[in-house]
Amino acid sequence: MNFKEEAKNIVSIISQFKNILIVIKGSPDPDAIASAFALKIICEHYKIHSTILAYKTVSLKQNKILIDKLKIPIVYWNERFNYMDYDSYAIVDFQNTKIDNMPPSIPCILHIDHHEICKQEREPKYSIIEPQNVSATSTIFVFILKELSINMSSNLSKRLSTALVYGIVTDTDNFTHCNDIDKDAFKLISEHRDNSVLKKISKMGYSKLLTNILKKVHESKTVYKNCLITGIGYIKHYNRDIIAIIADGLIQDNTFDLVIVFAIIEENYKNLTLDASLRTKHKDFDLNGFIKEMAQDGGGRRYKGAYQLNLSYFDENNKETLWKYIYDTTLNRLMKKIDNKAIFFQTTGFFNNFKSLFQK
Repeated sequence: MNFKEEAKNIVSIISQFKNILIVIKGSPDPDAIASAFALKIICEHYKIHSTILAYKTVSLKQNKILIDKLKIPIVYWNERFNYMDYDSYAIVDFQNTKIDNMPPSIPCILHIDHHEICKQEREPKYSIIEPQNVSATSTIFVFILKELSINMSSNLSKRLSTALVYGIVTDTDNFTHCNDIDKDAFKLISEHRDNSVLKKISKMGYSKLLTNILKKVHESKTVYKNCLITGIGYIKHYNRDIIAIIADGLIQDNTFDLVIVFAIIEENYKNLTLDASLRTKHKDFDLNGFIKEMAQDGGGRRYKGAYQLNLSYFDENNKETLWKYIYDTTLNRLMKKIDNKAIFFQTTGFFNNFKSLFQK
């Protein structure tokens, strides 16, 4: 990747606009937070107004500390948000550039990500997609910033470096899954990090909620042909990241080929989402393709991925009945597909028309 050329193109693109909306479309994890922060600093350097908009609230205490201690300015979406205050938007650390309710007159000008390339409903003016050689979007921004040689205060440099370091560490699973370029990026900025913030984050232990949910994991788990599937019931939207934490722990502590953890996320009773995190240890397994068969807006990289499906169309008034239906249907479909090893490893035909399955 020619980062000098990439940096030049980014500046050329953003300089054509006055008000850029920097979107964190998925769950605000450290890599997305750091990448959005980096892009905002680049915009500010070139006198371009920008706002970081997150569509979901932060759930993990570690990420809340990251945002609070580093004073990262994030606005959280609500129904009153006015898109017309902006003349463009950028997507970081997410496969898909489509934004619901975004006026068609507002173009997507940048898409920077490290996941597999997917077909876009809204093509960006410029994109940097690097799934093979980069394991974190933060890594891309480290080298873009290096090429731009932005002069910033020591305080701002420390805040940004700390965010990017944590973004790289978390998305590489503490360098378990990384490339040489990720290590080089870490070396470039690690001396500028704020260790007091990182130490505070690292001391955060498991919450009582997570401990209780781990009990559900073992009660509901199904081991099927060396794949572990578990449904953990209803989770409040501000705790959704627990699903990913559990999936990470299960794949690290076991020898399963594939781990799937799913739950129903609820903001209120009529706003329900099926949320699933998937993990594998096989570098050649097409996890992204596997997930795309479940939900086009989901996605994955080499070892981990996630998807969400809207369940708000259900009219079931009994939560226990609804969960049993979702759990049984999801588990049965997974087991049927895993039965066919060719389909399992080629990742075709999984969860076709998931919504219609529930509506039968």
